[in-house]
Amino acid sequence: MLEIGGKLLKIWICYFLFVFLSTEFFSSLNLINKYAFWGLYIFGAITVALFVKKKFINFNIKFVLSEYWRWYIVSGFFIILPLFLIALYYPPNNYDSLTYHLTRIEHWVQNGNVDFYPTNSSRQLFMTPLTEYVLLHWRLLTGNDIFANLLQFVSMIFCALLSILIVGEWGGNKLAKLLAFILTITVPMGILQSTSTQTDYVTGFFVLVSIYFNQKKNMYI
Repeated sequence: MLEIGGKLLKIWICYFLFVFLSTEFFSSLNLINKYAFWGLYIFGAITVALFVKKKFINFNIKFVLSEYWRWYIVSGFFIILPLFLIALYYPPNNYDSLTYHLTRIEHWVQNGNVDFYPTNSSRQLFMTPLTEYVLLHWRLLTGNDIFANLLQFVSMIFCALLSILIVGEWGGNKLAKLLAFILTITVPMGILQSTSTQTDYVTGFFVLVSIYFNQKKNMYI
């Protein structure tokens, strides 16, 4: 199960790289629009279908529901599921989302690129844009911000997964992994931000994934 989690981490990192490179490329051509991005994703889907062999997606998953797994399920039902519904149902409405996270995306769509533009909120220009690049893709594919909150939510899930993997690399037992998982998904500020378009969980993901892969590398030195 955790091996599959490691593969999902690599896929998620590759998706961020894909988003960054494609956004910068289309921006250089002033092609930040739904037609270019729909064409990109259709081409990408066809490419994956043609070149990904069956053995890479045919996972043999065996679940053993020990007492620890029951706690994962309980915490997921009472914490993760409600947060998912909130993130999906309620539109972004906090101050940061409305003043620069989402507004910069609309400027990019309007301008057709991610170049600097006149604005009275300088945060729209100098704050790191990778999270908003992903939201830009989803905004152009859906035509609205219905999935905008899900990036932070998904990043929270990956942070929880990484906490389990890191504790495992440090020799922690099943109880230690469970405690790491619960502590990660119950951070008070994390609960609030997991249903918004803020960027802290995305940043946390890259910090934790760096620690995890660095730890795995050091194991073989």
